[in-house]
Order: sequence, then C-alpha cells, then structure tokens
Amino acid sequence: MIRDVLAYVHNRWINPSDRVFIRHPDYPQGHYHDADCRMLYILFQMLVDFVEIECGSVCGPYRFETPGQKTYRVISDLPLLNWLLPPGRNARRGLHHLRWAMTLKDIPSQAQHAKDVFMLYRFWKHERPERKDPFEDTECFSGGHKLGEPLTARYKAFLDRAGKLEDKYDREDEEMLHLLITIRQGLWT
Repeated sequence: MIRDVLAYVHNRWINPSDRVFIRHPDYPQGHYHDADCRMLYILFQMLVDFVEIECGSVCGPYRFETPGQKTYRVISDLPLLNWLLPPGRNARRGLHHLRWAMTLKDIPSQAQHAKDVFMLYRFWKHERPERKDPFEDTECFSGGHKLGEPLTARYKAFLDRAGKLEDKYDREDEEMLHLLITIRQGLWT
C-alpha cells in the first residue's frame, strides 16, 4: 500500500510520467502552436524520450557515457536521490541498444521495430533539422517585395518552388508520423 502511494507521488509530482516536455529548438516554449504542430512535436518527443531514456537506461556498456552522464548515474544510484532526480538521458547508449535489437534473428518483429525506431530517431534528430527552409532565398528577397505591388514572374516562380518543397516536407512528416503510430506497440524495453 505504501509503495503504491510513493509511486503515485513520484509519478505525479516529482518525475511526472504522464507529461511530455518538448525539447526541440524549433519549438520555442511560451509561444502558441497549432494542434497539428503540437501533435508532431509531442509524438516525436515521446520517441526521443523512449530512445534516450528508456533504451538508454537499459543495462549495457558504460563506455557510451560522458563523464557527466557517469557522475549523474552514480549519484542517481544513491538511495533517495534516485527517487528525486529525473531520469538520465543517453542517446548513444539508446542507439547502441537499438543496434543490438536490430540483430535479433530469433525475434524478427522486434528487430524490425528496432530498425524503424532507429530510422525515425535519425530522421527527427538529424535529417529533419538539416532541411532547407523553403521560403529562405536571399537572392529572391534582396530586392524585396512590397505589399500591394503586383507579383513579378520571378517571385511567383519562387513561391511555387517554395510551396512544392513545403508540401514535400509535409508529406514526409506525415509518412514518418504514420510509421510511428504503426510501430507504437513495439515501444517497450
């Protein structure tokens, strides 16, 4: 009974496991975000937390720890402190765990889930941030376009190109979200 109360207090107020805290440079805190944007960032933050916290905390090689992570792990292993501190993050250990899971020949579904999680994580953390902003074209904006003036052919072509690239990015995001929803039952350690 006491353990249930302590677990409730811990999960409710000390380390809320029912909340998602978005940690992404493209999602500034304190600003309004539409529901489609919130959904994208929340679901991928849950994936990042899964890889960096859950997969990263699976017992494994400590060689993937920085000195700060090692210190945090040692401190958080102390009685009572482990209860008060938030879980540590270790992306390298999480990715190492996924690479190991990808090699499981006797459980092909788990290996496929690990491949999908690995691919989605790399997409969100590495590939997506490298995208070129579709509306960033210093050459097109150097002359400037004033509101109320008719659009030039060059400016219309720029807007068409930018719109097509933005649509391509949206389709790619949608495909990745669909895959994430499809593999959600495989997100366990």
